[in-house]
Amino acid sequence: MKHIIILLSIVLIGESCITPTEPVGVKSTLISTIETGGYCRDIAIKDSLLVLAADENGYLAYTFHFDTNHAFMIDTTLFENIGAGAGVGFQAGMIEFPERYNYFIFADLYDALYYVNLTDIDSLGRVPYPGSENRDFIRGFCIDERRENELLIYTLNRSEDGNSSFVSTRLITYFDLFIGNDGKIELWDAEFESTEQLNMSANDLSVGNGLLAVANSQLGVVVFKQQEDGMIADTAFSSYAIDGEGEVISVAIHQENIFAGLSHNEGCEVTQLDSSGHMSSSYRIAEGYSVKSIYHYDGLLALGCGSDGILLYEWFADTNEFVEYGRLDAAYTYTAVIFDNMTVFAATRDGLQIFEIER
Repeated sequence: MKHIIILLSIVLIGESCITPTEPVGVKSTLISTIETGGYCRDIAIKDSLLVLAADENGYLAYTFHFDTNHAFMIDTTLFENIGAGAGVGFQAGMIEFPERYNYFIFADLYDALYYVNLTDIDSLGRVPYPGSENRDFIRGFCIDERRENELLIYTLNRSEDGNSSFVSTRLITYFDLFIGNDGKIELWDAEFESTEQLNMSANDLSVGNGLLAVANSQLGVVVFKQQEDGMIADTAFSSYAIDGEGEVISVAIHQENIFAGLSHNEGCEVTQLDSSGHMSSSYRIAEGYSVKSIYHYDGLLALGCGSDGILLYEWFADTNEFVEYGRLDAAYTYTAVIFDNMTVFAATRDGLQIFEIER
């Protein structure tokens, strides 16, 4: 019996070693949960406007504010597709707000990109696309507004044969816009360019610091340089694998760092490249977690970690040091967005969850 007890103790200790450690040090309160019908996949906020991607329930749009007690208040429901079968056939997965223009863009997952005017929330248009009316097979997208009169949209597209993926760059200039007297915008045209074949399971991309990084699944990360006109180079600037069993499922660029979120509880790899595209430094954070999204705001890093909720890190940019700050016990989290120094929004399977944190 004594030997059995010792053996069980060893097994229990071994099991505890493969579970994520419970971060401490953050005090948080769940202040609101907004049901979204479908899974809440993404969040976009612009001033007092909140837009949610609700998967098979399409997109939802509200105006909101926080009262003097920091309670979350919805002021107006602009558009809402709640209820089974009530949607318009979209599987909404990602949303972006161009800062200078009065519309938002969202991806109908595995289909195409659409835009909706903020002056006419019921309006819907398709972002200019190459070739015929065939589906674009969108897997992800990001935008770049580095020039005043241009909007660059980078999309990760699955090839029609389903055996690979590629990046398509869409350049929309001011002259490709029609702006009516009511401020409503129509996107007329765009210049297109596509780049080399990527893994068929590639599913995320990010732009920043003159680079475009692609989460290339089991094959690691592929990085392209932006050219002067915003298009990306035909060949990769860098391509690197990441040790471990995890696939790269999310990617983000902040300052000199490329963040690669990994599956299979492998955490997040933080990498810097030299001027030749070679790895100058690389280290791992969030080990024990699968990282589905990466968001930075004012020295705080939020990682959306699926069934483990949200993991927070303090990021000291001058030394590039990351200190574990705590974990928010959110429902299964796809995306985490830091709204301000005391508020975190979580896109979850239970809907939109809003947390107040103490810093």
